[in-house]
Amino acid sequence: RIGAAADESLLTLLKMEPEIMARETERLLRGEVSMRHMAYSYMARGEYAPQLRRWFDAVGRDRVLVVESEKVGVDPRVAREILDWLGLPDLGQPFPILNQSVREEQAGPEVKALLESHFEPYNEELFELLGRELWTGHPVPPSDHVP
Repeated sequence: RIGAAADESLLTLLKMEPEIMARETERLLRGEVSMRHMAYSYMARGEYAPQLRRWFDAVGRDRVLVVESEKVGVDPRVAREILDWLGLPDLGQPFPILNQSVREEQAGPEVKALLESHFEPYNEELFELLGRELWTGHPVPPSDHVP
């Protein structure tokens, strides 16, 4: 568990994020640089479906491969899938694991509940968009909602 002060600070920042992002997104849309957008987009960076839709619109769905980063350095089948998709030979070695850290303490229940409730609709939208659940591999049944 994270110390009470750190947990409270994180919870405060997460609750402030929508207001900060709205203000900073306006700056980005005006063509300005926003370091605050990068620094305070804790949850927004994990809202994958809207980001993927922009990529699909920009370059075409068939030119985007979605892979769970957690599996890249540990599952050789995933590395082969990526190399096959790129048309590159298998070099017989795993991909390096980058940007990995060890979580020393768990977030408190209030932070966890906020994150779970925030990401639930985004994850459902993502799974529907991809036609499969990430982190489980289960297919997603079709719905009336068409992405």
